[in-house]
Amino acid sequence: MAAQNLVQHAFMSHKIGLRAQHLGLHKAICVLMGWNSSVPCDAITCAPEILPDEEAFAQKEDLMLWPPLVVIHNISMSNNNPEQQKVIPIEGVEAFLRGKYQFI
Repeated sequence: MAAQNLVQHAFMSHKIGLRAQHLGLHKAICVLMGWNSSVPCDAITCAPEILPDEEAFAQKEDLMLWPPLVVIHNISMSNNNPEQQKVIPIEGVEAFLRGKYQFI
């Protein structure tokens, strides 16, 4: 029920400057739940149409993460020898991603 309420809120929200984000959230939740996102909920009740398994799976395959994410795992911290561990500040990670920093 909470997911249905969130989908209804995302579809019905008319906040200035946030409409596109709300509609994107509506679409993403519907895809993840296997619901038809093209059938809008009315203002009183929200009973999402459940898609057939094949169509729901096809939509999930097309789902993209936006904005793109970069996950960085600091593998030096997994070293059991504390003398060989390196602590790199966030500025160093940002510089590395820009190609302006070399790790020793």
